[in-house]
Amino acid sequence: MPGSTPRRVELDSRIIPYLGDLQLRQIDPILIREWVADLQDDGLSASRIRQARNVLHSVFNMAVDGAMVARNPVTGVKTPPVVSPPRSYLNAEQVGRLARASEPPYDLLVLVLAYSGIRFGEAAALRRSRCDLDGSRLDISESLAEVGGQLHFGTTKTHRQRTVVLPATIRERLRVHLNTPDLAPDDLVFTSPQGGPLRYSNFRQRHWTAATEKAGLSGLEIHELRHTAASLMINQGADPKLIQSQLGHASISITYDVYGHLFPDRLDELASQLDDLIRQDDLSRTRDREQGFGLSL
Repeated sequence: MPGSTPRRVELDSRIIPYLGDLQLRQIDPILIREWVADLQDDGLSASRIRQARNVLHSVFNMAVDGAMVARNPVTGVKTPPVVSPPRSYLNAEQVGRLARASEPPYDLLVLVLAYSGIRFGEAAALRRSRCDLDGSRLDISESLAEVGGQLHFGTTKTHRQRTVVLPATIRERLRVHLNTPDLAPDDLVFTSPQGGPLRYSNFRQRHWTAATEKAGLSGLEIHELRHTAASLMINQGADPKLIQSQLGHASISITYDVYGHLFPDRLDELASQLDDLIRQDDLSRTRDREQGFGLSL
């Protein structure tokens, strides 16, 4: 399906087959709820149902703007809740074990994902010219997505460009990896064994599953290396704003919403600091009384 976008895929596969024969004015909230129930019966995941619902909602918003319908019938129609599975956070030893279990150059890919926090699609779209090896920086401005079997290069998930830092040890390994005379600036850093763009589905099936099993980490998902990066940064005491910048979150609230539970509980420290203030005040009052000009309360 050349040129397909996620919205186009949802329209073609989820919306038009169910609602395509109806006029817009014939579609009401009851029909939308039945459509959602049908998607559930078909075994579609809650997240995919939500995506389809959002696309349909956008379609009707345009219809309302164009005075084709009076109101959006999708508004207020709920979809099944998306239940997030428990996240896995690797420690440094586990990351190293997974890297050693991976075939080159994907051992380096594992390290880049686990210590930079970039998404798989961002790593798959990373080009040589975007690697500032002397500065230990990666310029993240593009992402690779697979939709309907087709690959699409586009902006990042938040549509923002950012710069992330790499540990020096990984930077040097990346320098060796890129030390190829015929590598052009726009060539991809990580590719398939045949040299083409790295597909998520193929990488997962042909490399990832075997590596995780060999490392004793069966069931680990690729995106959990991003969670691992956040955990490692938090454990090293990184400032939350730096973590936000590294991960590319649109706001610090997202960082806290997703990873707030990993930050150290500093309530005891806060209580101790407040106690210091009380003791300082008590000491000051005692000194004033001893000098004869304190006020009695």
